[in-house]
Formats: sequence, structure tokens, C-alpha cells
Amino acid sequence: MKNYKYILSLSIILAGFTSCDEDNELNNVVLPEAPSVSVTATVTPSATFTSIGGDLDFDITVPQGFSSDAIIQVDSKSASVLSSTQVRLLDGETTGSGTITPLNIGGGVAYEPQKVALTAAGVRLVNIEGEDDEETITPVDNDNTALSSEPVIIDIYNRLPAVSADGNAVILIDWNGAPANDLDLRGTLTGLGDIDPPSQTGSRYETLSIASNFPDGEFIFSVQIFNTTETQTTEDIEYTLFYSLPDGTVNLFTATLPAGSETWDGTPGDYDSASISVARVIKDGTTYTVTSL
Repeated sequence: MKNYKYILSLSIILAGFTSCDEDNELNNVVLPEAPSVSVTATVTPSATFTSIGGDLDFDITVPQGFSSDAIIQVDSKSASVLSSTQVRLLDGETTGSGTITPLNIGGGVAYEPQKVALTAAGVRLVNIEGEDDEETITPVDNDNTALSSEPVIIDIYNRLPAVSADGNAVILIDWNGAPANDLDLRGTLTGLGDIDPPSQTGSRYETLSIASNFPDGEFIFSVQIFNTTETQTTEDIEYTLFYSLPDGTVNLFTATLPAGSETWDGTPGDYDSASISVARVIKDGTTYTVTSL
């Protein structure tokens, strides 16, 4: 285990640092009240969504390197939960990388996101000496540098479609306005027909899989808006299409079915005409390429 001698407490970047060494004379360093330098950083996450408890990688960039080493705090904040992590920039560096677990409260609909703001919260200039198993971090005297960034909004989902262990691609659609808006999901292999019976559960979301033993080719996924009283929708229906692939990819895109879209009342002969294409999947063995339509 590394023997870090933190003369600074990294968890209270803006308020100063607490020594782990009772004999160090820097224990009572007091910072000036007003910042002498203000820096605007940029936080760039590797994705704009994750699941509760999932790790999120990010980069943080400053306009120019600091005159000493620096420790930057990055926060993930919702109305009720705060998660924090620290990133080091060595003397002169302008970009660092980190990982944060952007927690949020549980509850809510499974595939409907909650939101957190990812932002840089502060910086402390330090001198880092030693390496590996013995390292000392010492504050720069009278440092009062302020650092902030524009928040990046991250969607936090209670769950995401699991990656298939059998080499299948999983397609799942969720939408607003359920159960009044009832979408069915259909998958068709071009030239051969439907891959399975449509997903018509009448629940909050619908899902289908492309099995690994299906033929290669182009698969078109479409939705039907089930409605026995109206021939067209009277409002926009926003939806999210999730997909998980055998290589571990879990991704999504959002789109809108505009008001005036044709509905389907269950009449078999009208099924094709009421289908609205939403995604194309190209299968080549266990490699899948997904695009929005």
C-alpha cells in the first residue's frame, strides 16, 4: 500500500488542508479570503450517461499549465447527492484524466434518467515529491487560486440493457407518455422478414434481440404506436433507443415521433403501413453497427 504523506487534505481543496503529520509547521496555513487567480477549466466526460454506481472516465483541461503541481477536485452533484474525486496535474501540464462514480438517489422508472452535473470544484497548488510507495504532497505557500468549469449534465439510469453473454445484440426502446402512448417494437431482416414476433408487452418499454446465429445482413427496427381511438398522434413522443453489443458496448440515442404520426389499432393488414423505422443494425458475425433512422 502506498505510504502517502498528505500534508494537505484533498477532500477540502478550497478550505485548506489538514496535515497527517502532527509535527509539520504547515498545519495552520491560512489562505487569503479572496482568490488571487481565477482559472476556467473544461471537463470532458467519456460519455454523457451511465448507470447508478457506474464509473465515468473524464478529462480535465486548463488553459495553461500551473507554475507548480496541482490537485483539482471534480464533483458530480445532484439535488441531494455529492460525489467527488481528485486529479493531479504535474508542473506545466494542461490536461489530466480521472474517474468518478456519479451517484444519484434510486427510484424512478427503470430506463428514465436522473441527472447530475459534472464540474470542476477547485484546485490546490502543491509540490509533489517522491514516487511510488513514498510520496509527500506539500502546499504552495499563500496559494489562493480559484478554479471552476461549466457543468456537464450526465444522465444516470437505474439500469441499462445487459450485455449478452451469448453474442447477441439487444435493442430496447423506452418512451415518454406511457401507458397512454403504447409503442410496439419490430425487427426485420431485409429480404427475409421479421426476426421474432414483435415485442408487444404493453409495458413501459419493449426489447428484442438479434441472436448470434441469425444470418448476417441489414436489420431494420421499427415501432408501431398502438391506439384504438385515434388514427394519428396528437403530441410528440420522445423516445430513447438503447443497444448493448457483444463487445461490451452499451449506448443509446434519443429521437422524437412527431405529432401526427400514424397509429395502429391492431388490424393485421395495417401493420406494415403503420410501422415507423427508428434504427438500422448491420450484422457481420458478432460485429454490429447501429445507426439511428
